[in-house]
Order: sequence, then structure tokens, then C-alpha cells
Amino acid sequence: MGITFWVLLILGLGMLVRGLMTVARSRTVWLARSMAATATIVACRPVELSDPNPLDPFIISVRYADAEGQPHTAELPAAQELQAGQAIDVRFDRRHPTIVRLADHFVGTDMPAALIVFGGLLILMSFALASD
Repeated sequence: MGITFWVLLILGLGMLVRGLMTVARSRTVWLARSMAATATIVACRPVELSDPNPLDPFIISVRYADAEGQPHTAELPAAQELQAGQAIDVRFDRRHPTIVRLADHFVGTDMPAALIVFGGLLILMSFALASD
């Protein structure tokens, strides 16, 4: 096992751990500053090419009330088709109630995901080089 194996392995592990720690911290911060609510689905439509988040196949429009009882409407990505009138759990930012996510999602950047993916790829590359 050469120096390249160890460099790629250590770099990959570092990126992987850093990405996972960032995701955990982001989720903890989001749970602390957000508030749970139940929203009602107003509409559900398939994603179009012009939509900003083409990864999830559906966009749902939801209506919810903030801590002061003010109504809000938002569009959120959804992994499955949901029916209008159905209740769904969401979390919204206490200071900015228009920032809302499905209860199992959280606000963050794509950087931790990139660190996790590239860290994992570097680990795989190190073992591929070691097997040669």
C-alpha cells in the first residue's frame, strides 16, 4: 500500500466525517429554531423542467398557520403524490415563518452532501488503487 492509498483514504475519511458532522449540526440547529405545525395540502402537481428542484417528482402547495395564527401558503417538494385536503407535518422558522420545510427535511446547503459524496468516492478510489 503506497502513499497515494493513505492520502486518499485519510482525505476521504476526513471529508466524509466533516460532511456527516455538518449535516447533524444543521439538523440540530433547524430543530431548535423551527416550530412544528400541521399543514393542509392545497394542491399537488408533477414537477416541470422549469421548477427549481427537479429531484423530487412532485410539488405540493400547503397552507399552515404560524405561531401567531397568521395563515401562510408555500410550495414544497414531495417524493410522492399527495391528495388535496390531506394533513401533513411541517416545520417553519419562528423568526421567518415563510421558511417552511416538510417535517423530515431541514434547511441547509448542499455542501455537506458534496463532502459526503466526494469523501466516499475518495475512499473507494484509495481501495481501488490498493488492489492494483
